[in-house]
Amino acid sequence: MNNKFLLFIIVLIFNFFTIVYSENANYIIAILRNKSDKNYNDESPKVQNEIDKLVNDKMNDIYDVIIENQDTYVLENGKVDEKLEELNSLPLEKLEKRNGKKRKFIFKNRTRPNNHFQKRFFDSINSGNSTEEEYIPIESTLVNHVCPVLNYYVVSAYLSDDTVKMVRKMKNIISCEKSRTYKPLDSIQNEYEKNKNISSNDENKDETQYYDIDAIKKETNWSNVEVQPISFETNHLSLISQSPYVNHNKTFDNNFYYPSSAGQGIDITLWMKV
Repeated sequence: MNNKFLLFIIVLIFNFFTIVYSENANYIIAILRNKSDKNYNDESPKVQNEIDKLVNDKMNDIYDVIIENQDTYVLENGKVDEKLEELNSLPLEKLEKRNGKKRKFIFKNRTRPNNHFQKRFFDSINSGNSTEEEYIPIESTLVNHVCPVLNYYVVSAYLSDDTVKMVRKMKNIISCEKSRTYKPLDSIQNEYEKNKNISSNDENKDETQYYDIDAIKKETNWSNVEVQPISFETNHLSLISQSPYVNHNKTFDNNFYYPSSAGQGIDITLWMKV
């Protein structure tokens, strides 16, 4: 009897810590209507509208999961994540069926405010026409649009460990991965500034410097040359200003060479497909 009681206490404690230490985070979610769909921007307005509607329906499904599983967002301090505060102001009673019509949220698309589905909805509201499904506009910080990628659409959602598992099992969800911040350019810039400061001080110049500025000027006809040393692996910038690395018996030159004008005076013309 004592052993069973002890086991019960252990399980209870384990479950408690599992809830307390669950991690809530933003997730990038990919929604695919049909494998045969073309790239979103190449599809007809009719198909784009169908994709937009499906995406909005899936966002409603994800939002429902969040609403129904708020207890899984408990933080280390024992309180529910404050990011769920927007749920307290939701007109949930308005979502109930009225006159036999389903009611859902229509998530405002801040990245593409003129998408077909959203535009048709607001046009119908302005004209006073009723729709088969009634929608309530919402600007959510928990679930929102990102953008179309190839033939699928990407949205983001703030999920707990438990709700992630539920979302991944939904139909039409082909990917659900934690959002991560990747900042390689910062490290490049810091490395560049560090090397630039060193090279600007004659007393601290590296005596083993292996490039010849005058030779580069002569070869390129540049009036002046800037050098950006890059120390991290898989550096492709150097290949832009040099030949491909084919001789593996020689030291690879990681420097990126470019004219001091850095593109000044160059006009760039873009052709956009309408």
